[in-house]
Amino acid sequence: MDFKKLLGKWAGTEGRLKIIIFLLVIFLVISVFIVFNLQSSKSALLREYYYTKQNLTQENEKLLSKLNSLLAENKGLEDRLGIAQVDLERIVSEKEQLQRSYEFLNSEMEELMETSKKYVKLKDKYEILNEENKTSKELVDSLEKDKNKLESELKELENINDNLKQKIEEARQVIRGKENFVKYEDERSEISGVGASIRSVDLPPIVVSPKPHSDNVLFSSLKGKVINVNKRYNFVVVDLGRQMGVKEGMVFSVFRGNRPIGKIEVIRLRDKIAACDIIQADTIFNIDDIVRY
Repeated sequence: MDFKKLLGKWAGTEGRLKIIIFLLVIFLVISVFIVFNLQSSKSALLREYYYTKQNLTQENEKLLSKLNSLLAENKGLEDRLGIAQVDLERIVSEKEQLQRSYEFLNSEMEELMETSKKYVKLKDKYEILNEENKTSKELVDSLEKDKNKLESELKELENINDNLKQKIEEARQVIRGKENFVKYEDERSEISGVGASIRSVDLPPIVVSPKPHSDNVLFSSLKGKVINVNKRYNFVVVDLGRQMGVKEGMVFSVFRGNRPIGKIEVIRLRDKIAACDIIQADTIFNIDDIVRY
């Protein structure tokens, strides 16, 4: 009984061993299959790894090359940016200078325009004065001729001087101030000769364009100034003429400031000026002395 039990136990143990061995064999086969598959997968993975590594290395080299190119380009851009910044600062500075220059030129232009306006006014005034000066010069030249003619006649009157003594008092007012033309030893006789010559000289006509004047001109309002002094022939030219109502024979008072310094008598007329004999002078007349009627 004991042997059968032992045999049965052995048979049962052997069966279990077989099962275990069978299972171990199956496990080994599976393990080998798995290991084989793992080895195949490992080889494939290694190949994939090396292929990927190679590709990544190539891509990395390309990226490094691109990065170096970008760095070089960036450095070039930075250099260009620096140059552009310098150019920008220079342009801003030049713009400020141009703005200042423009403002200065604009100011100069305004001053130039003002100067141009003043120049036009001065030019107009100059032309008027020049025209008056020409007229005055013509009048002076005419008076010079008249005076020369008077001097010539004075010499001719020496032979008849004795016959004119009775007219001395009558001619005294007319010939006063003509001492510069008289070179005779007997002063009264010489003055008498000058008076007679002045009355006898046929003065050349003055051609003007007459303008109507009122007969009620208030001569007391006439006021002008001396614009020319002829010391040699003892007469002056004033800036009052026929257009202002001046007439030959009018006697004007001469003032320096508010002080009277003499009298003058109108002997020749133009539209805007008149020549006057000096009939009384406390001092030498000057240009710009005031004359009043």
